Amino acid sequence: MPTAAPAPAAIEPVERATIVELVVNSLRGKILLGQLPVGSRLPAERDLARSLGVNRLTLRAALSRLQALGLIIVRHGTGTVVANWRETAGLETLSFLLRTGDPRDPTWRTYLEHLLEIRRIIAAETVALACQRRTDADLADLRRVVEEARAHTADPVAFAARDVRIARAVVRVSRNLGFELLLNMLAPFPELQPEVARAMYPDPVEHMKHHEAVLALLEQGEPETARGFVRAALEQQDRATLDRLSSTARRSARSSANKPAARKRASST
Repeated sequence: MPTAAPAPAAIEPVERATIVELVVNSLRGKILLGQLPVGSRLPAERDLARSLGVNRLTLRAALSRLQALGLIIVRHGTGTVVANWRETAGLETLSFLLRTGDPRDPTWRTYLEHLLEIRRIIAAETVALACQRRTDADLADLRRVVEEARAHTADPVAFAARDVRIARAVVRVSRNLGFELLLNMLAPFPELQPEVARAMYPDPVEHMKHHEAVLALLEQGEPETARGFVRAALEQQDRATLDRLSSTARRSARSSANKPAARKRASST
């Protein structure tokens, strides 16, 4: 007798989930930008729902999500207060600021610099651990992933996604779940911020030399040498990335400043 297929898991309507996420992102942005200052009290639930144009059920779902993110404190009987999120929120907050910010904004580039510092620490320590814990099978898998990346060197954005795959493969070899979860915060950037990917990998063929050098160090199993090499190499790469993004922002600002003058000249002819 054939076995009955398992019942599908319940799925909430897309429309409702989307509205909740929109409310979360709206309030989240206001909190992180200081428009809703730390310690300030949110309007009463009925008034806030009316202001946002949603029902109270949707608002409650959004507030529950914001509380889980460490951005608000819900005090029953006294209302909802904006939390001191620098003390209560997680790294997802930094990821959100970068996903929703403007790369031309100097503050955004500061956030990116902070994220790159985290990446350097994770990468250096991950490679050092991988040197100690890798097996022959691990090395074979790493060689395969590195070779697959070589086929995507014509497109910096596509290569950036492959670079994340290489990083994920090395993290798995380190046998550290915490590093795997931290990498998840970095993984979406090639898709969400293609201009950053282009700034990080202007010459993917040249960057392949970095991966080949790291692979050689993993094969040799020298953790201290690997840690120092990765840290120094990424510091150099990150400085160059930030310089390219700053140059792009300056060019964009000059172009924007020149447009009114050009329109004025055109209108006077």
